[in-house]
Amino acid sequence: MSDLISELAAACHSAASASDGEKITAGESLWLSGRPVPTERGFIGLSMGDGHAVIIDQTAVREVEKEDGVYFVHVQAGTSALIRSEVVTTLRGTSSECGCSGASDDSLARTAGGGTTGGGGPVIIQCPLVCRVDQSCSFVLTKTGRLLRVCVPMLICRRECPSQPA
Repeated sequence: MSDLISELAAACHSAASASDGEKITAGESLWLSGRPVPTERGFIGLSMGDGHAVIIDQTAVREVEKEDGVYFVHVQAGTSALIRSEVVTTLRGTSSECGCSGASDDSLARTAGGGTTGGGGPVIIQCPLVCRVDQSCSFVLTKTGRLLRVCVPMLICRRECPSQPA
């Protein structure tokens, strides 16, 4: 038993580890993973699948690992990135100009003033496109036994319709 304890202690002491100060100075980080996509020189592009890709400056990369054709890229949290989202679709007309679910033509344009007191023309309610980037993170155990927190940034857009006018 003492041989195993000695072996374990030697393995623990031989492993190079960053000091607490180095870890704090380096700050929070995360891993991205994917297959390469075309980019301009000086940038790294990773396909996240389903038409999603993330592009980062090559200088932001701290470390890279590769496993079965998939690259794991270590970057500092807060790194600027370009998120691309492509979908092939068929363009169709919709029943509402805004594209808002549950919105009827009646809620898109109403006669101002209403009733017999007169009024003006239609009031147009615009529905702006609002986009945000959400991250879905999970842990991945590599074949080398390393546990990586891999995040997938996703561009999510939707139409936000304001309340109907009073």
